[in-house]
Amino acid sequence: MGEIIEILKMEGENAEGRCSAARRILQTDGVALVASGTYGCIWSLYTIARELNRLEQFFFCYITPWEYGGGQQDSKIRACVQKALLTEGIRAVILYPSCMEVLTGWTQDGLEGELENPQGIPVYTLFRGPMVKRRISVMEELEKILKQIPSEWEGQKLCSGRMEFVPQRPDYSGILDILSYYDCQAYLLTPGGCASCTDSVLYTRICDVQLNGHLEYDISRAIGETAQNNKLCCILGTPPLYMAGVDFEEIVSLLGDMGIQGIYLGNTGFAPAVEGASKAMLKLGQMFAEKYSRGLGNLKSERVNLLEHDSALRERN
Repeated sequence: MGEIIEILKMEGENAEGRCSAARRILQTDGVALVASGTYGCIWSLYTIARELNRLEQFFFCYITPWEYGGGQQDSKIRACVQKALLTEGIRAVILYPSCMEVLTGWTQDGLEGELENPQGIPVYTLFRGPMVKRRISVMEELEKILKQIPSEWEGQKLCSGRMEFVPQRPDYSGILDILSYYDCQAYLLTPGGCASCTDSVLYTRICDVQLNGHLEYDISRAIGETAQNNKLCCILGTPPLYMAGVDFEEIVSLLGDMGIQGIYLGNTGFAPAVEGASKAMLKLGQMFAEKYSRGLGNLKSERVNLLEHDSALRERN
């Protein structure tokens, strides 16, 4: 038995103040923010860049689970940094790797030596997320980096409209859209950072030591202590826990042993929002259909519109 998992809620003020390091980078003229990671990692940073009207400073590369599993993310990250270095008006690059880079043991060793950098633009690396071991805070580390960036810069205007396409929201974001129509409790199982691209959700905070243990029991115990009344507990997965081999179905089974009804909605965090919403509706429909077949369902309170187009399925711009 490990230390009990902490469960927090992302909403209101803490949702608005998220990703302060990314905001600081993007608000610095001529500094490129190069982000690698999954849909959730990229989406949360994209929304900040869009809010600040700094999309021309934001570069990103989405890494698939197969690339993470095979240690093949290096070429994508290198190509993304290279694009930033060759963009007119960029005077420094800050590479912003995610929890998944930490979890899979990726390092930036040798990165700069393989890049075309005719202007000698400095490249720095700032790892993000709760899996990073730090001696100082991320903001203190960032300020040290920013002080190293040469100040003699004429401030060439960056070319606007550079972004080729808009990144997609993660599957759990689409699922949360669907669940907003139901009287249930959603739990996002994450080290903590994955909740930054949501507006309101209960989420776990898990350190690297806990991630290496038998999390299923500890998570189910934490959910059991926060579950309300007889509400359905919906379990949502994220990439770090999926790649760490956490058995989400076992968590549901352990909740059942405690007399708590739960359901894992089949997501991993590696799919887009529409796919996550689609799978969630199918899983919920199957659960309700099984209850009806046993005479336990309430048609008025439990309904799934499988064919009707719903605004919750549309991507938010």
